[in-house]
Amino acid sequence: MTLTREEIQTLTPGRELDALIAEHVMALDMVEGQLPQLPRYFLTDYEKTIHRDVPLYSSDIAAAWPVLERMQVLGWSWDMKMNNLANEVEVRIGRGQAVNKIVPLAICKAALIANLDAIKWVTDV
Repeated sequence: MTLTREEIQTLTPGRELDALIAEHVMALDMVEGQLPQLPRYFLTDYEKTIHRDVPLYSSDIAAAWPVLERMQVLGWSWDMKMNNLANEVEVRIGRGQAVNKIVPLAICKAALIANLDAIKWVTDV
């Protein structure tokens, strides 16, 4: 992953971010050569013959919640806090932290940052 923590924080909801989550967090087998606005992944049971659209992780809470569940299965702790005065949510996953008014976006950013840290720890050893 070549994004920095600062670059991740500037990402907006959309298909590019959804594709990053699919590949780097959910570990989906992405279809190569697709338009960035139409990311797709292969279904594991069909030997790269059937593929589907990547879920709307960054804009749909129903799609973002499995991201938190996946991170938890991978051993990451997480918490979420609502700031009612600022109308924002803060999501922490491991050392990844994101604050945003859009809950799915905060989840995605925190997951990518946590994943980025994990990649750095492995390569720094």
